[in-house]
Amino acid sequence: MGSGGVTDRRSRVLRLAPCYRLRTKADFSGLRRGRKLVSGSLRLIYRINTLQHARLGLAVSRKYGNAVHRNRLKRQLRECFRLNEIRSKGVDVLVVPLCGWKQVNNINNDMNQGLKRIMSRIRRDRK
Repeated sequence: MGSGGVTDRRSRVLRLAPCYRLRTKADFSGLRRGRKLVSGSLRLIYRINTLQHARLGLAVSRKYGNAVHRNRLKRQLRECFRLNEIRSKGVDVLVVPLCGWKQVNNINNDMNQGLKRIMSRIRRDRK
């Protein structure tokens, strides 16, 4: 197996844990009543949850591109979410791309800016 074991072990540590993901139909349907904002080429829909941590949901349709492009986008969005401080807040976030992969410029920047705006809105609403 060689050095593949180190890489596999490391990748498992750095992935987004299932508790930080929206997985059930009920989780997603609760976001229909959530607040919406647009950040670059992404629409972010969010709602306060009763948990002590944030959860991420991704809705990437085939209109975005083929499976390779959709999966790459989802990996990038999960990584931005994993590294962001919003994970410590009690909020559910659903991310929907607004255009195809050819029109997207800087998805990491769009996601980080959107999460910052959500954080500022949450702070403002709690005051």
